[in-house]
Amino acid sequence: MKLHSIIFKKYKRKVALVVLTYNQKVLILKRSANGSHPNKWGFPGGGIDHGETPKQAALRECIEEIGIKPKNLAKLGANDRITWFKGEILCDPSKCLDLDYNEHTEWKLVDSQSIYDFETIKGMPELVRIVLHEVV
Repeated sequence: MKLHSIIFKKYKRKVALVVLTYNQKVLILKRSANGSHPNKWGFPGGGIDHGETPKQAALRECIEEIGIKPKNLAKLGANDRITWFKGEILCDPSKCLDLDYNEHTEWKLVDSQSIYDFETIKGMPELVRIVLHEVV
């Protein structure tokens, strides 16, 4: 087992996740079979590197995973491990997304109802409703 894997399991690396909107819908990504939460749908994001702020990590992860630097990035909330952000995609995702296929195999835009059509990571439907300004 790699040292990184041992450390990650023991200390639960902190992560930053981003709920991105485009035309009143939220971007979700289907995770690849070889990563964490295999084949489930999630948001862009990942581990916070040493010396990096959660916001810096959120921006870096978006660029790495979808090829876009989100606009109007704002903190939604945090717990001891996860910091959630919301942001906007200003371009048509079908024309500007550059998906990292090592991490994700598909992307979709969803609303607060269609999110239930996907096998998501726990808590995602509630975050979609919050970001789209619907009562939870």
